Amino acid sequence: MIRRIFILFISMLITVLMLGFFTFIFANTVQMLCQYQPDETFNCIIEKRLLGYLPTSRRTVVGVTSARTVESCDSDGCSYRVELQTANGGSEPFDDVYTEHNLVNPLTDQINKSIRQHDGPSFRVDVGLQWWVVIMLGAMAGISLLVEIGMIFQTAFKWWMNRSQI
Repeated sequence: MIRRIFILFISMLITVLMLGFFTFIFANTVQMLCQYQPDETFNCIIEKRLLGYLPTSRRTVVGVTSARTVESCDSDGCSYRVELQTANGGSEPFDDVYTEHNLVNPLTDQINKSIRQHDGPSFRVDVGLQWWVVIMLGAMAGISLLVEIGMIFQTAFKWWMNRSQI
């Protein structure tokens, strides 16, 4: 009995760790601040934040001239992401995550419009948190924890009812 309860507690710990891992991977916002440079390019600082608050990564892309949508296809279909084009011919991803075409194209257009207009010395692009991901992760972890707690109580109840036989 105790062994089974211990295994269920370990299972609950694994559930919580997996929730944390997937939240770290998928529940991020991306903020980009670009500064106009004398050579008519932009230097952009891209920062990812966990749940929109806790900075998890920060990098600088130098010499940005435009943005483009990049396609990656495999047997499951195609996915897309925005890449920033630099003056030296290279490219850097705006975000590491590939997603649907209809989510990427407006972002690419927004970045290119800001680069073309450069109304001021800088511009900012924010990609908000996808709340459906957070809700889905929370629901999956919540259901799993409820099942595991139910199994612990079931095991403890069986032990309680059979304690006189021990």
